[in-house]
Amino acid sequence: MPNGWQKDYDKLKDYIDKNPGIEIEPNVVCISSDIRPEFYHLFNAVCASFIKDNFAVLLEKSYVLRKRWGELSRVVTDSLKLEAIDVDPGTSWFLSDPDDGLTRGLIDPLFDLLKGKNDLTAFEQTALRVLEGEFTQFSGEGYQCWAIMSLLKLLSTDKIYQIPVGDFDMDPSVHAEEMYGSRVERVPDAVEINRISFVHRAMYSYLVPKVIGHSTRLNRFVAFCRDFNFNEARWQARGLSPEQEWYGVSDIVREFGRSDLWPDLAIYTGTHWKELVVIADHFKMARPDIVVEFRVDKDWYEKEGLEKVKRHYDILKPKLGSFVVCLEPVPAAASKELEEKPAPQPVPLGTAEAIVEPALQPIAMGTAQEIPVKPALDIHLLSVGYDITKLEPVVEAIMKAHTQPEETTAGNTPA
Repeated sequence: MPNGWQKDYDKLKDYIDKNPGIEIEPNVVCISSDIRPEFYHLFNAVCASFIKDNFAVLLEKSYVLRKRWGELSRVVTDSLKLEAIDVDPGTSWFLSDPDDGLTRGLIDPLFDLLKGKNDLTAFEQTALRVLEGEFTQFSGEGYQCWAIMSLLKLLSTDKIYQIPVGDFDMDPSVHAEEMYGSRVERVPDAVEINRISFVHRAMYSYLVPKVIGHSTRLNRFVAFCRDFNFNEARWQARGLSPEQEWYGVSDIVREFGRSDLWPDLAIYTGTHWKELVVIADHFKMARPDIVVEFRVDKDWYEKEGLEKVKRHYDILKPKLGSFVVCLEPVPAAASKELEEKPAPQPVPLGTAEAIVEPALQPIAMGTAQEIPVKPALDIHLLSVGYDITKLEPVVEAIMKAHTQPEETTAGNTPA
């Protein structure tokens, strides 16, 4: 393992030893103000060296993400006259300066080392684990935000809206007995806004889109929802849109369990924003038009395959299909898996499954009848990188759907 960072650590230790104004003990950290700037200069140098020693390739990729995010966010900010684009603090620091964003995660482990709570080996193990998690989280969330902003641009969005609903636990009038579906409220109308927020909310009164955009290209409203745990919405919404198809949350939980139900992104469309203000309440979940999954690692298919993608597809049955947006080239094995179609299974005549319809040609005794193969999954793998034009298939799916007769929604419940 590279250990160039230890030279910087030795410099830091030497500086501490030579300055009595620094006291670092297991339960005390005291650094006099006159030497604090130099202390933290050396402290941050240790963190930066450790990151470069162990994650040089990922760090270079982070610089590319920062550049692409900066370019696109400026374009969209100007076109929509936005005041700001808000993301979670850790991701925001990472997108502004990957070195600074990642260094923050090493502050506590390095202080534990200086305090004598851990040795060098324990520090390395902890720091590697922290950085691996932060790279995965921050690069993944940053790429998702980049893709959503790219779609807003591709859709020729001229106005954006948000639903001003707060976290239910911020309301002091809410009692525990009202938190689980007994409280019924009308969701506020969407309001036009001049800033976009991708900040995650820990708990929800209702699940609402992060942003609703009006697309001049489609002459429709498009909602993007990327919050997690739709089965954690606490209240019941009054006046759910009849234009949406609604699943019972309890039915989903009964069939699929409570974990890993939500994809990275769900997209909904409508002729008016009123159709899109609620994605889920405590009892119901709207069927998405499109599900989008993101994969930023080159070896994602070797690690996890397509199981999660297929699971989310089976749970939500998106009307217009599922798209997997890949930062790296699409793995050939993943494409092959989706192209492969299981062969029809022969069933001997005389069994309950072997039903010969009158229109079919007679089958000789002793032969087998084939059961038709299930339709192929409507899942598409996209090698996008940072080329926003390669997200066009997502937009084209919406355009195609709305130039054809709408599918029958008898009973307002998907089959």
